[in-house]
Amino acid sequence: MQLLTPGLGLIIWTLLAFLVVFFILKKFAWPQIINGLKKREETIAESLATADRIKEEMAQFKSEHEALLAKAREERGHILKEARDIKEQIINDAREKAKSEANKINKNRKAYRQR
Repeated sequence: MQLLTPGLGLIIWTLLAFLVVFFILKKFAWPQIINGLKKREETIAESLATADRIKEEMAQFKSEHEALLAKAREERGHILKEARDIKEQIINDAREKAKSEANKINKNRKAYRQR
């Protein structure tokens, strides 16, 4: 049973050693630990704030990007419509010119036959 119950002297010396170590740590180590924790907390808070700001900027860039894409698609549609209209105009002009030339040739041929 003596192994399980320490003597009064051992309890006093253990308590005294614990208190000495505790006060030394309190005087020298705790301030450094607390400062380190505060700096870490500030760094984490700054990182979270930066992440939120970047997230907001990315959302803004995304909306601007989508707006630019919509504008580009609309402009592409206008350009394609204009190109189709120009193509149709060129084809119609070529047809009219071909008909005109064909009519001239037919008139010349008829006039030549009548001679």
